[in-house]
Order: sequence, then C-alpha cells, then structure tokens
Amino acid sequence: MKNLGIIGCGNVATEILKSKLFNVSKIFLYDIEDEKSNLLAEIFSEYRFVICKSIKEVIKNSDIIVESASVSAVKDILLEIKNFLNKELLILSVGGLIKNFKLYKDLSSKNYKIYIPSGAIAGCDALSALKGVDIKSIKLKTTKPAETLLSIPYVKTHPKLYKKNFIKQNYKTF
Repeated sequence: MKNLGIIGCGNVATEILKSKLFNVSKIFLYDIEDEKSNLLAEIFSEYRFVICKSIKEVIKNSDIIVESASVSAVKDILLEIKNFLNKELLILSVGGLIKNFKLYKDLSSKNYKIYIPSGAIAGCDALSALKGVDIKSIKLKTTKPAETLLSIPYVKTHPKLYKKNFIKQNYKTF
C-alpha cells in the first residue's frame, strides 16, 4: 500500500480527504500553519496521519504527493522533488508551474512524474478562446477566500476593475 502526502491543508485538502477515493497506508500532512494539519488529522481520524515539519519530510515519506497549498509553494516543492525521482506529484496550483516553467520542463524531461489537472488548464483555454468575443462581465466562483485573489498580478495591475466588488463584500482593498 502506498503513502499519500498532502502539502497545504486548507479547503482543497479537506475535499480530497472527504472524497475517500484512495486506499493508503499513511497520509503525511504539511502546512505552514501547523494548526491546519492538526485540524485535518482530528476531523478525519479514520486515517493514519503523520504531521510533518517540512515539505522535504512529506516528499521523502510519500509515494504520491498532492500540492494543494498555493502558487508560491510550487517552486519549493519542485526544487525538493528533484531529490526523489520515484515520486508522483500532482500540482493543483497550476499558476505555480507557469512561474517555474523552466524547472518544470527540466524535471519532466528527466522523467519525473508530475501531473497537472485538466480543470484549471481547460478553464484558461476556455477564457482564451473567448478573447475575441465582446464580453461584458464574467463571474468567478471560488471556494478559496476572496482576499487571496488580491495577490494575483493581473488584479494588482488593474485595481479599478476589482476594487468596488471587494468593498461591497467588505474585503480589504489594495
């Protein structure tokens, strides 16, 4: 039986564990906020969890690693996985691969097993396909806290497009 590693213990990790679509020996958890890892272990007590202190510890002990942390965590994960050719890595924060595309391509060319879900890619392709259409508005529904959108470079460079909506929802603005 294989070990599963989850890096990032927020909403996405919670949904992964709720799905019960896997049969694993142990689940290695890591989050920069220790209490998130501990909370998941408490909520899903039917699994055997090991709370880790680092990304390296998760990767070292897991056969399959799921990144559900953030775009900024992807680089650290890719740099660490270089030491472990026999691991399988699922990157959910696809934007992190864009920022670290050269590193990703280098690992892929050396037969590292890095998987990218089609959902995010298909969503971006769909938006690109519509660029010639006169669109008046688009609604984005996300399960992540809306304030995380404020860190996206496009949003930072176009604050007038987003500022009034964040004010309406009582979120901090730029």
